[in-house]
Amino acid sequence: MNSDLSSEEKWGRLKLLAPGCFKFLYLASERFFGANGRELALLRALRPADHMVDEAHCVDQWGRDFRPEYERLGEIRKRLGDPPVLAFTATTGRRTQACILSSLGVIEAEVSVHGASRPNVSLRRRVSLQARLGFVADLLSLAETVGVKAMVFIPTRKGGDALSAAPAAEGVTTPFYHGQLPAPEKQDLLQRFGGHLEPKLSRIICTNVFGMGVDIPDVRLVIHWQHPASPEDYLQEFGHAGRDGRRSVAVLLTDEKRKARRSSFSTSWQD
Repeated sequence: MNSDLSSEEKWGRLKLLAPGCFKFLYLASERFFGANGRELALLRALRPADHMVDEAHCVDQWGRDFRPEYERLGEIRKRLGDPPVLAFTATTGRRTQACILSSLGVIEAEVSVHGASRPNVSLRRRVSLQARLGFVADLLSLAETVGVKAMVFIPTRKGGDALSAAPAAEGVTTPFYHGQLPAPEKQDLLQRFGGHLEPKLSRIICTNVFGMGVDIPDVRLVIHWQHPASPEDYLQEFGHAGRDGRRSVAVLLTDEKRKARRSSFSTSWQD
């Protein structure tokens, strides 16, 4: 279920739930609120067997600012009849795990944690870099020359606009994916970068909103413009590199001043 469907299509799919035509129903957390009361009433009447939560770190790390409805999923679970809940995420520390369990109302739930080793991804950190813009533009041009996919995570709209313009001056445009883009444009960039739509893209600049639910296996280079706020954020973002298991590189650009500033928002880098 998504906002691209017409009302007729949505209700046609919902009506097929009752006779058991579907085993899984995928919904954004936002659909449970606002003008979708009829949907919730129908789902509550059906009493789903399980309530599954993907990208569960949003309950804590991004919930208040980015997707506040994630903080209310425990409330939704109660309204659905308290079905068993399964929550999944690639990146959470112990504190975030505890927050997720509390928010979902499953304090005593079993927690299963697996390793996050990515031996095929080489991590490189470049410190005290002055000509940052030119360095990243050169890396993107090199990736274009050798024919591999590259992406750059950058924290601000202003910085992303500036970086996008730098390679363009050399005749190779690098699109900038951010939260303020219209939904059709976001989808177009994702499809082109994933190789499903022409003209295909081999490189992209993005804020961290790019990572939500995106799985592109053949990214060979991931660059971070500056030190991320936490190890979880970094793992989530450089984890886009080499998902097909082939050798890839993640480059972190930082200096001590930037690192100190980012650490003021999160102490987890010192833990």
